Amino acid sequence: MREKQDHGQATLWRPCVFAVLALAAGLANAASAQTVVTGHHQPMFAAGLKSGVLPTRVGPIFQNSTIFYHSTDFRDNEGNIVPGENELNIWANRFALIWLPGIKIARADYATALAVSIANLAPIPAVVRGQTQETGFGFGDLIWSPATLGWHWTNVHMQFAYTLFMPTGRFELGAPDNTGKGFFTNMLHLAVTWMPKVARPWHASLMTRYEIHTNQRGRALRPGDTLTLELGLGKKVAETVDVGVIAHLWRQVTKTTGRDAMDPLKYRSYGLGAEVVYVIAKRFPAKARVGGDFGARNVSQGPWVIVEFNFPF
Repeated sequence: MREKQDHGQATLWRPCVFAVLALAAGLANAASAQTVVTGHHQPMFAAGLKSGVLPTRVGPIFQNSTIFYHSTDFRDNEGNIVPGENELNIWANRFALIWLPGIKIARADYATALAVSIANLAPIPAVVRGQTQETGFGFGDLIWSPATLGWHWTNVHMQFAYTLFMPTGRFELGAPDNTGKGFFTNMLHLAVTWMPKVARPWHASLMTRYEIHTNQRGRALRPGDTLTLELGLGKKVAETVDVGVIAHLWRQVTKTTGRDAMDPLKYRSYGLGAEVVYVIAKRFPAKARVGGDFGARNVSQGPWVIVEFNFPF
């Protein structure tokens, strides 16, 4: 059973890959009549398959992920397409170091992780005066998960974690080349996976994330809290291959506050996609996800492709 749990190891850092890609929503300035600032975690990076399974392998894991995202479609508060030049073509790469020291807390396996991203753009942009903002390239906000706990029972696995997003990326209010969001985010997540002890099981996962943001640097504005639900349903079809479908619901649940909020609107979107996991040489999980967003409000929507590799030392 230990080897099967290791195949789910990338779920530790799916909560927060590519925080840099969220930043452009913060580009709307105080002159804008509408203020939409999204959180750090983005739904296109949904946890997917086996999100509740923390690896039991002891030692460091290096993880590298790449995303390609395309959108020509920015939706307003009524779901209508905003006119203007809104095309986005995004490439981003995330590096993470995960450490599993082999200790237990409250009968759970313990892990910690640190990650940084680089990107040519942050998607989910705000539209200022009817135009999507220009983009920058560079390092995004630093992501630190000081504590992740994973429990393993006969047919059920559960994971609980706290993650801190730190505003280390470049940010200047109104600048077109920001690579950070200019505020801290505290995120809690809880994930559960059902996976029977059989040779090639079906498995189902549900993950809930909740983000609480601080004031944005340079203005009196605190983005509203964000709730994300992420689903995964899959099956092991071979000894080293899992396939399945993934879905998400992502929405702002509290109002943006502060004297610079300027008639704040809330955002939301839904997503659906597919995931394939192939464990190379029975040791190195490689993952590919494709999908798209729909039902967006005050954010862009479009197709996305994510490729991820894990390298246990």
